[in-house]
Amino acid sequence: MKTILEEKNTILGQSPALTELGLAVRLRRRSVQLKQNELAGLAGVGLRFISDLEHGKPGLEIGRVVRVLTALGLELLVAPRRWWAPR
Repeated sequence: MKTILEEKNTILGQSPALTELGLAVRLRRRSVQLKQNELAGLAGVGLRFISDLEHGKPGLEIGRVVRVLTALGLELLVAPRRWWAPR
């Protein structure tokens, strides 16, 4: 059975990983009491970029994503998926 998040992603054509990344950014930003425009200034990106990132928009430049994560004291880790199986 699909979760609400998975159903939303299916409808919008979004990646669950990007949606989760966006949620993590939003939660961290709020926990450190920054507004979107303040974070944009700290990371050297535009306000629209922060909004797009928090909404899980695909196609965002990875270098800018990393700058936002760094400004928030976060890091991007890559690990094998637990459910992945080669074809």
